[in-house]
Order: sequence, then C-alpha cells, then structure tokens
Amino acid sequence: MPTRVPAGHRVTVFIHPSFGGEARVFTSDTDLVATGFDNTLSSLDKSQFDHRRKQ
Repeated sequence: MPTRVPAGHRVTVFIHPSFGGEARVFTSDTDLVATGFDNTLSSLDKSQFDHRRKQ
C-alpha cells in the first residue's frame, strides 16, 4: 500500500491511538506493507517542515 507524502511534509505514524506506542517518521512516499505498519497503524500526524534546515 503506497502512502504519498508531499514534498516539504512529514508524516509520523503510530501503532497505538492518541499518538502512542512505536512511531515511524516518513518524509517521502513509502510502502507501509514493507515497513510493517500496514495493519497496525492507529494514528498519524502530518506536518510541514523546511527540508533545507537541519532537523
């Protein structure tokens, strides 16, 4: 299942509701099946960031 992440955005996915448990951060398109988060994702947060600045 490909997940699209627009340029300049970051998506953080969590295995538990309310942003809890293990988390993974994606800054580009990704395949959730390959990451092991395809059936465990319970919450996510999308935010913009300036990719030119060091995070």
